[in-house]
Amino acid sequence: MLIKGTALRSSLRALEQRCGIDAIARVRAQLDPALRDDFDGLLPTKHYPPSFNAAVHAAIRDTFGGGDSTINYELGIEAARIDFGGVYSIFLRVADYETSLQRLERAWRQYNSHGSATWARLGRGSGRCVVEGVEDFSEPMWRSVGGRIAGMLLLAGAPVATATIDVWSDHRCAMDVDWQP
Repeated sequence: MLIKGTALRSSLRALEQRCGIDAIARVRAQLDPALRDDFDGLLPTKHYPPSFNAAVHAAIRDTFGGGDSTINYELGIEAARIDFGGVYSIFLRVADYETSLQRLERAWRQYNSHGSATWARLGRGSGRCVVEGVEDFSEPMWRSVGGRIAGMLLLAGAPVATATIDVWSDHRCAMDVDWQP
């Protein structure tokens, strides 16, 4: 399984916006030396193994979240604004929330070579998203994914949106997504 570098790059841009110019250097310093070359040469179109993303998200959690993955969730929201802002936000605003979320599977495939993001339940104001068929995902990565989903809803115009992960492993995640229309 591979993940496109653009997802991680937007998370790092969000980190820099929130925590300052030296934030990325601080994350880099926490990485295993074998990972630093990929980190320094991070390309948005190149694909990286999930273990690389997991290491970076763990370094973000440990360095800026004090071991709490809430920082990854919050940066996921900001990363969605970076990735889906500008002209792309128009597409999120023209459809109702449920239609936008039904397209999550397509968005998932834009970033990830494997896995699926499907809706076990999707209705007005809430849904249950299940992501399966991945490998080496970590809790901070899942929190970032949840933040991205909430961020997409906020970009679509929801005044409040949350994604609460209640089940996760290295290959699967389930989360409840709630929003106010």
